[in-house]
Amino acid sequence: MNKDTIWGVVIGGLITFICSFFFFHLSVAKREPVYTIIKSPSIIYDKTNSSPRIKILVDDSLSISENIYVTTIALWNKGKLPINHEDIRKDIFLYCLDKRQQTKILDVKIIEQNDPQISNFRVIPLNRNTLQILWDYFDPNYGCKIQVIYSGNENTRMVIAGTVLDTDVKEVNINFYNSKKELLKEIIFLVLNLLAVSFLWFNLNRNRNSRYFRWMKISTIILTILSLLAIVYSAVVFWDSIFPDKVPF
Repeated sequence: MNKDTIWGVVIGGLITFICSFFFFHLSVAKREPVYTIIKSPSIIYDKTNSSPRIKILVDDSLSISENIYVTTIALWNKGKLPINHEDIRKDIFLYCLDKRQQTKILDVKIIEQNDPQISNFRVIPLNRNTLQILWDYFDPNYGCKIQVIYSGNENTRMVIAGTVLDTDVKEVNINFYNSKKELLKEIIFLVLNLLAVSFLWFNLNRNRNSRYFRWMKISTIILTILSLLAIVYSAVVFWDSIFPDKVPF
């Protein structure tokens, strides 16, 4: 077996390993709670433009002096395994991020969920800006949409946090506009890598008679392997950004 054949076997084996790693990563069964803001906060009461004779009361007695907003958040299990109660390491909460700490949740309700008689998602207020999310069954592609009405300002963010085994609840992208930008970055990265590898092999072939040809060949093969690893790693890391998630209910 000559050296070219050996190098061909080595490169072929590495490419097979890289492809196997990539598809294994995509097929791993796991529990993956995710959320997204499906309706950005919109103002339903503007204190600056309302009549002074109009007052908003909470609990029939407390007057609201801040703007009032409404937003909708979706939570679902993106993984392939059900999330059981014994899998919870940190309870799952929905809370308001507000540096000025002026936000107060006025009303909350679940407006949609998969098969309510089975999943039975529900929210329990804990304090003025924190809710706990509970359920009976949290199967793959099951989840709920939560509508929150709150007083505060336009900079308030709704966040869902918690831990299932070793996985934290994370926010995902359903905006295809952002996804197209990420896809463009991936394409540019891929093209640049392929151009660099092509140039290395072209330069190697042009210097076939050089006394440094052996070392040039080794370095070209190593750089080609590193380039392939970089492409695969980038594809794995940015997979969720390239292909935006869809709320499954």
